[in-house]
Amino acid sequence: IFIFDRNKLPMFSGTRERDPMLVCHCRGITDRQIRRLVKDGACSTRDVARATGAGLRCGGCRTNVKRVVDEAVEREFQKTPATTLLDLVIPVEG
Repeated sequence: IFIFDRNKLPMFSGTRERDPMLVCHCRGITDRQIRRLVKDGACSTRDVARATGAGLRCGGCRTNVKRVVDEAVEREFQKTPATTLLDLVIPVEG
């Protein structure tokens, strides 16, 4: 019988500190590595794939890579003090 601990299941979101989750098995890329890339400016699965190769070998992880990227981009967007989308695209100096 396999018994699992619900508190140790992989999570895509949340603030609880946890072990990194392997997202791309072929390249050994974790969710933390993807989140770090987004913090450093990656804003799409294509950016992450170019930087790490995640999703380019077998393709089985593309959905999970996209989910982690989307959540990380949304989290970074919420941290941005911009009042409009225009402020994000073209910074206006006052």
